Amino acid sequence: MAEYYVYSNHFGHSSVQPNIEKTLIGEKAYGLLKYIEEETLPFIIIKSNLYDEWCKDKLRAKKILLSISKDIFSLFDSLNINNFIIRSSAKIETYKERGNYFSSDGNISKDNLYNEIIQIWEKNQEACSEFDNNSFSVIIQQYKESKLVGHISNERRISRNYDDWLIEYYDAKGRYKNSERVKQTKEETLNINLNCKNILELKKVLKSVPTYVFSKMEKKRLHIEWVWDKSKLYLVQCDVEGDLSETSEPGSDWRISNLKEGKNDLKMEILNPASASSFGKWPKTNCVQTFASLNLPCGEIYILDDTNVIEQLRDGIIPKNLKKDLKQLLKCPIVIRTDIAEEEEHKRVLLPRTDTIFKLDDAINYLLKNVIQFLNSDIPIGNFCFLIHRFILSRSCALVLTKPNRPNKARIDSTWGIVDGLYYHPHDSFEVTVQDGKLITDMKHIRCKSEYLDVRSDGKWFSKKSGNYDWKESLTKKERLTIAQYTVKIANYLKKSVVVMYFVDVNKSTGYDKIIPWFYTTDEVTENSERFSDSIFSNNYILIETKEDISKLHIEKWDLSLKYTLKLKPDDEIIRDKKIVEEIAHFSKENNIPVELEGSILAHPYYILKKNGVRVKCVDYFEPQYKSQSFNKLVRDKIPLNIESKGEKTTTLEIEPKERLLFLKKKAIEEALEFYWESTDKAIIEELADLYEIIRSSCSVFNIDIENIKEIADNKAQSKGGFDTGVFLLDTKDSALIDTIEVKAEEEKSSLFKSEMIEKKANKLIPKKNQNIYFDNSILHIPYISDPLSIKLPSSIAENKTIEINYKNREILIRFLHERPKEDLSQYKIEFPED
Repeated sequence: MAEYYVYSNHFGHSSVQPNIEKTLIGEKAYGLLKYIEEETLPFIIIKSNLYDEWCKDKLRAKKILLSISKDIFSLFDSLNINNFIIRSSAKIETYKERGNYFSSDGNISKDNLYNEIIQIWEKNQEACSEFDNNSFSVIIQQYKESKLVGHISNERRISRNYDDWLIEYYDAKGRYKNSERVKQTKEETLNINLNCKNILELKKVLKSVPTYVFSKMEKKRLHIEWVWDKSKLYLVQCDVEGDLSETSEPGSDWRISNLKEGKNDLKMEILNPASASSFGKWPKTNCVQTFASLNLPCGEIYILDDTNVIEQLRDGIIPKNLKKDLKQLLKCPIVIRTDIAEEEEHKRVLLPRTDTIFKLDDAINYLLKNVIQFLNSDIPIGNFCFLIHRFILSRSCALVLTKPNRPNKARIDSTWGIVDGLYYHPHDSFEVTVQDGKLITDMKHIRCKSEYLDVRSDGKWFSKKSGNYDWKESLTKKERLTIAQYTVKIANYLKKSVVVMYFVDVNKSTGYDKIIPWFYTTDEVTENSERFSDSIFSNNYILIETKEDISKLHIEKWDLSLKYTLKLKPDDEIIRDKKIVEEIAHFSKENNIPVELEGSILAHPYYILKKNGVRVKCVDYFEPQYKSQSFNKLVRDKIPLNIESKGEKTTTLEIEPKERLLFLKKKAIEEALEFYWESTDKAIIEELADLYEIIRSSCSVFNIDIENIKEIADNKAQSKGGFDTGVFLLDTKDSALIDTIEVKAEEEKSSLFKSEMIEKKANKLIPKKNQNIYFDNSILHIPYISDPLSIKLPSSIAENKTIEINYKNREILIRFLHERPKEDLSQYKIEFPED
């Protein structure tokens, strides 16, 4: 019976042949034997040939299993091992399928081992049969009571480079605790000590694992699972990621040559072009009309909303002129979408639409079917329409958010292929600022886009492996600039926050522009995202991919004392099914289960889930980091509100009256200097108003009315006068008790205060520029107010020989200028000996 199992060398020697085939033991078991046998716990593998036997003849397979169980128990008894964990090991098991296969929870006794293996076969039979030529092995391994468990990975989906590893920590119940990235070193480490008695030692050992395994397997992408029992680290799983195969360019599966046979400005008898229509009750056509009015490129849409025609379709009658219009359009493949007259925008999203249609009969059948479907949904004739357009093939797609109060800023989520892929697939995120036709800021977060939604030649949409396009940016810099400019223009026109959908790098054979804005929404805009504690999200995932998975949500009994997380990765069949998203939202809210989403925060599913009160975690969330500007000054009360209305965040504190006086004094100096430096009448009056506000605010500190200040000012004016006549005091001097008066001509007396005399005398008092700033006993004297000037510094004061001082309305700028050293021209002379 030894042909049905193999065991590790922990039992004294290994039963494994050096060239054992991976198909006999599966991916996980092969990783254990091949790469980390010395670093893991003792294990025995029941090979896939026994599982194949069980699929054919369950009774015979059970007898064989019962027979080999004696040998298995004997081996484990030799090491005094009595508790086990059973792991699945399928022949076909990439990272995407890992969560589909069932393994035991661990701590299985000898008495339960046999039945547990049978149950694992049964539970994995359906998942295993999804792939042709798949098979299934079982790993029986010593069970250790763990304190912490986790992963170490440099898989391509985790890291762009081989030497970049992610370490994740979970508690024994699978609740996320922490993660960190480490870089492996270039040194070779042929041995590793896995003993560690505390967290610090554990972290040190874990950081050495990447370098150790990389020494054994150069340039391999690995996913390693580990457990720690407070005394030692064990590597319990090692999966090798397959080599990345070259993949065709996004959109290249399309092989139809007649994309440009039909014109986009056709003359129709029943179907009305949206661009030529006025704004009406169909929101999706209003989008096209908005783009056209802004002179933006757009794809033409033809509207079928004639109630007489739709009534005929309801009765199964196909008007001849409708057939004629459809034939014209079908010179190229088409797509038929739908729209409804509904004020609540969220009800208009994820409405029925076709894949790509090539034949007239398929188009007619879709119209007939959906007329009945709308009527059965209590949507009357006149409240729904069909929108028909030529198929648009593009390399990539984008959803873009812009707000009118955030001038020239746009958030962009993009990926390869069709925009529906942004609902649930990984994607790139950008936040850009455009100004004067340039990207002023361009923050980006490039994710591993392992798959995306694309189109086959038969018009069917499918999830395509990205291959070596996974880490490439899905938008060029020029494309980001263009779609940001378009979206800012749309938001400013609508005076609303808007999310716009784009086709990007459109195939030129379609006759459309390279970038086409296609649809926008103003109601379905996510204003913020929530950051939850990671402890809310369990590693115990409920994966939703198919309709059957949705059904299981209601059939299976969930132990709600445990934590679960719903992970959404719907297949092509249900990716646009709005009812399924709402059903998931209801289940999640009712059972208090959070949702993990790889799709865009700008896409419909995220909005629907959030609207229903679901806790949604965006995987690898993009949060641009902006530098803060420090002011640390007293400002008018509404200034923070005005700043926040433009989308910026502010940090403020309220100063108590006693401390406020000091800041008001500083503010008075600031405003007085601004009053001094202003030159136009209007600006000077504005600064006077600011000074008045400082006085009024200062009154509140003393709890007095500004009229009290006016009264004090009036009293001073009576005794000392005001500044109304412009008296300029030049000088004073003491006088003798008996003064001597020189008698002069009357005309000389009258000229005493003439302007030339004032100027002459004033010039004697006002220092010259080179005297305004001066040194005295190594002290630099700088007046509060002066004109811009330069001053020579003594060589003993500073290495810089000259400073330049410029007075501004808010500050004094001091620039240190280096003098150019004098050139010694003799250094440049080269004398040659005479011949």
